[in-house]
Amino acid sequence: MTDSRLLLARGDLAAAQLEGLWPAARYAATTPMRVTSPTAALKTAPDTRSEQASQLLFGESFDVLLEEHDYAFGQSERDGYVGFVRKDALAVGRGSPGHWVSSLRTFAFSEPSIKSTPVGLYS
Repeated sequence: MTDSRLLLARGDLAAAQLEGLWPAARYAATTPMRVTSPTAALKTAPDTRSEQASQLLFGESFDVLLEEHDYAFGQSERDGYVGFVRKDALAVGRGSPGHWVSSLRTFAFSEPSIKSTPVGLYS
């Protein structure tokens, strides 16, 4: 038996890399994306009230199989969990880190001054 939390398949659609391994009416390629918000909830359904299966952090890779309404359905590269992430927390491509955080957490600010407005807490 396969753990559905780790299988990039939904109803009659599955990721192209599962062709021949998992039965589906059709297969599609994924779109590589990355998280652009400090954190993003990986939900079990495309609804703010649904259960959170995992959490993605800024810069993490997320392979999108399907977009619907305000959500993208895909798989986290880090832990392999499958679910829905709000599209406004993602950007196309993988990208390379421009900065490294060496502390446990840090704030990002709107301007190069600690007196400016914080725009996110990064872990």
